[in-house]
Amino acid sequence: MSQHTKHIISTLSVLFLFHLTTSAQSVINGFVRLSEGDYMDFVSVIASPADSPSTIIGSTFTADDGSFSLSIDSDCDSLILKASGMEISPTTIKIPNRSGSYDIIVTERTVELKEVVVKAKKIYSQGDTINYNVDSFLSQSDQSIADVLKKMPGISVSESGQLSYQGKPIKNLYIEGLNLMKGHYGIATNNIDPNNIATVQVLENHQDIKALKGLRPEEQASINLRLKEGVNGVFNLIATLGGGYGGEGLWNNSAIATYFRRNSQFLATYKGNNTGEDLSQELYSFDNDRSRTRNISSITMPSAPGIDKRFYYFNRSHNATFNNVYRVGKSGEFGINAAYLNDRDTRRNYSATTNYLPDGDLNRVDELMDGKARMQKAYGDLTYMNNGDENYLKEQLKFDWSTTRADSRILAESDDITQAGKTDTYRLLNKLHLTRRNSANRGFEIASLVNLEKRPHSLSVSPNLFSNIVVGDMLHQSVDFRNLSTENSAGLLSSFKIGNFTLHPSVILNYHHNSLRSRLDAMCNDLSLDNLDTGIGAEAVFSIRKIHASLYMPVKYRLF
Repeated sequence: MSQHTKHIISTLSVLFLFHLTTSAQSVINGFVRLSEGDYMDFVSVIASPADSPSTIIGSTFTADDGSFSLSIDSDCDSLILKASGMEISPTTIKIPNRSGSYDIIVTERTVELKEVVVKAKKIYSQGDTINYNVDSFLSQSDQSIADVLKKMPGISVSESGQLSYQGKPIKNLYIEGLNLMKGHYGIATNNIDPNNIATVQVLENHQDIKALKGLRPEEQASINLRLKEGVNGVFNLIATLGGGYGGEGLWNNSAIATYFRRNSQFLATYKGNNTGEDLSQELYSFDNDRSRTRNISSITMPSAPGIDKRFYYFNRSHNATFNNVYRVGKSGEFGINAAYLNDRDTRRNYSATTNYLPDGDLNRVDELMDGKARMQKAYGDLTYMNNGDENYLKEQLKFDWSTTRADSRILAESDDITQAGKTDTYRLLNKLHLTRRNSANRGFEIASLVNLEKRPHSLSVSPNLFSNIVVGDMLHQSVDFRNLSTENSAGLLSSFKIGNFTLHPSVILNYHHNSLRSRLDAMCNDLSLDNLDTGIGAEAVFSIRKIHASLYMPVKYRLF
């Protein structure tokens, strides 16, 4: 045999041995899901040789999105994959022993367990998460989860329904990790049955944008409500009817519908009463989307006494809300939120003022005031969010509308003064937030807000007490206040870093246009204010462990 032939045989032998070495390593991945399409998390996946099913050569658990991955080092021809868990029936499939993707289709099952008594800890921590066991704080008189939250140490609930932890307002309220309510979470806390909640989790130092984890600390905590077993996939409807008499017929009715699933959540409510319950507070938004217009004229209503509102609030109120959120893919959400409020507020105030005159006589003024205000309000939000590890996108379109009609009458001695006012508000708001990050912790962040707002309102007063200035028997002023705003910023996540010190440059461009037109008889105003604010800046950040210090240095140009 020649040396050349020996070399070829030797080369072939090396290649053959290399093939035997590499072909024994297989990477098996896939998803565990139901036939309906829902993915199952925390399911055990075990791999065994087909000719020896009792031998385990690989095991893992599925992730939150139902995915699994196994590295198999075996020379067998085929494998048996077995998926098992508390919520599914054990399922096996046979696959070839080579790298590939294989889905395991499973079926749900209900397992009856013997009754046991488990005494859970009242409060316990897991890293930066504080867990409150709801049953430890629950009493028979609690009607909503807000009633239970008020009893938990460190958590406070304001009269408007805003949640705070350690004195700071929370950033988000989640239900099983989904942000169903967006900023209007008072609807959820005041209407969700506390018996359906297993644990209240306070997420300290929670950065809700995954692409910013480790780059930007979060000072506001968030709260996550964990549901009890058996609540998922069950449609729940609670309705109450209340009636009575107290000088007039009284009623207080409500209906609350919930349906929570792994990939979608639904909450709808209706409430109506004339017993002094203020339904408008539930519709407050806590995401700091403040109005940019205001009233410059409004009627005077009878003043409120210094007692709880429900004791003087003579109302007829109705509100209805609709809230839905869906998971989109592995990290996306699409949410729809809408609400409507119809409210009537009736007030009466009587006062008597007595003064002693220098000559010893008494001067007494009796004043009687009646007022009535009718308000309608509606809002609608459409939100899409994709919160990936490296890419974050949030697009939110919001619409707000309200109309208020009010009138009042003042009787003071011989004076009889009537007022009538109305206010209409229209608002369209769009918010965009985009963040991209690469493996080197570099990237960019863009935020944009556009606000369009219009607030026409008017006030009429009769009789005309200033006839020497304004001609006619009545004073009437009409006002139209408008706003166009856009606030934009863009910056680099990190452009310069030395040790624990980083520098983040950014640029901003803000523009606000406000216009005001008003008329009072022959007198009128036509005003406008434009404000341009643009510039560049840099944020210097020093972080070590839980110490975070930052300094923002802007250079701006402003034009009014």
